[in-house]
Amino acid sequence: MPQRAYKYRLYPNKTQQKLLVNYFGAGRFVSNRCLDWRSLAYKLDGERVTGIDFSRELTFLKKLDTYSWLKEVPATVLIQKLRDLDTAFKKFFKEGAGYPKHRKRHQKQSIRFQMDQRIVKNNFLA
Repeated sequence: MPQRAYKYRLYPNKTQQKLLVNYFGAGRFVSNRCLDWRSLAYKLDGERVTGIDFSRELTFLKKLDTYSWLKEVPATVLIQKLRDLDTAFKKFFKEGAGYPKHRKRHQKQSIRFQMDQRIVKNNFLA
């Protein structure tokens, strides 16, 4: 089955803008935290870890009171950020691209949602 991508231009109201700001912030936090974690693991132990490894850590972080706000963000947004970081590291090691950098609040921001195929199929069948 071919992959499809959809781009949408949105005009969010105030409530939706606040929600998007939270999603962008959580995605940036996860990406930066994972980058730090991976860098530290390599410096200390020479160990290469992946976004999947950090995903397990993220599950643990969500259980802590300090990071409980991460539960409010759809998991697919955070997983996509981890996949993006994995891609950046692959390009760094294989193609000689620069080392991945921290995301900043004032840079271009984006998030991705993964479509749930169970919902898509049910909507087309109805």
